[in-house]
Amino acid sequence: MLKRVTIGLAAALSALVPPSASAQTVPKGVFTPEMQHRPSNQSLQTEFDNRKLRSQMSDAEIAYAGAATIASCLVRRGRDQAGSFLGGTLMGDPNYTHIGEALTKRYSNCATNSAASTASAISGVLAEQLLVKQAPTLEDRATGVSEADAHAFFGDLNGVVTFDNVAGCLAVYSPGLVYKLVRTDIGSNEQTAALQALYKGSPECRMSAPPEQINPAEQRATLATALYKWTHRQA
Repeated sequence: MLKRVTIGLAAALSALVPPSASAQTVPKGVFTPEMQHRPSNQSLQTEFDNRKLRSQMSDAEIAYAGAATIASCLVRRGRDQAGSFLGGTLMGDPNYTHIGEALTKRYSNCATNSAASTASAISGVLAEQLLVKQAPTLEDRATGVSEADAHAFFGDLNGVVTFDNVAGCLAVYSPGLVYKLVRTDIGSNEQTAALQALYKGSPECRMSAPPEQINPAEQRATLATALYKWTHRQA
């Protein structure tokens, strides 16, 4: 039985989107915070369409969209240090203390204006953006994996496990499939297909399909963090 922990259970961090952040960092078809501030001459039809789009999204997807420009600011301003802000159990920071401190202290200007998100969402999107920026060359299915190194990373899958264990396993044995997932648009059909392909193609991790009790947006956040951690384990 999969026990959901870490992702979605972190304390909410009120964080706001920087006015200078590029909308291009947000996946297409996703509500962005800028939609709340349309010019007064914007057509009513467009505003209606934007509100309708947001109403059709899950809370997790809205949090993801709000987190995207915040993460973009952290990538831009944090540069080589941005990876140190990542939180969650796999990063040894289950309470997301590092990203909270970054957004309330040195990088507080990355948290201005009007869009609230959560620390876990921002951290997950940050991991995705760092991976995409680095554009690693990864095999869909890893070869020559040391069993000792693998289990030292994600633990034991016998008995009761957390999703962090599963995500770590998937990142180790199917790194390219995880990377393909984080390149998809949030909530898209491509995301659904990538998740299904990931689980189905990773028999070592003992799950043949995505866990229904964990939102796909939360799954990809944990998976992105796991992949970042695994590919930087020697750094």
